[in-house]
Amino acid sequence: MRIARAVPHARLIVVVRDPVDRAYSNWTHPGAAAGAHAPPQLWRAASVPLTWALQRGGGPRPPLPVEVRRQLVERFADDVHRLSTLTGEDFSDWLGDEGRGEFSTRAVGAAV
Repeated sequence: MRIARAVPHARLIVVVRDPVDRAYSNWTHPGAAAGAHAPPQLWRAASVPLTWALQRGGGPRPPLPVEVRRQLVERFADDVHRLSTLTGEDFSDWLGDEGRGEFSTRAVGAAV
């Protein structure tokens, strides 16, 4: 199994687009901090409707400007090479000016 497919869907963050999304998003981190003191199954159950609300009607993320991507690549290139060495997988596409698109669009039709 590829590492990217092992990330639970709930961990993927959507772009905050409107005041309703912003209100939900503002409660996520304090809710997670409070949930750290509760049994995990309680926080998981409570987070389901919040996660659903944040992901409703989720459109595509805005593209990352090339200049910003280049700055990130420069900062994390050594880590990307180390990750490739440790996992034996090729992550060289992370080092270019363009990505492969959002996980949700790459995962469509992919074998899990």
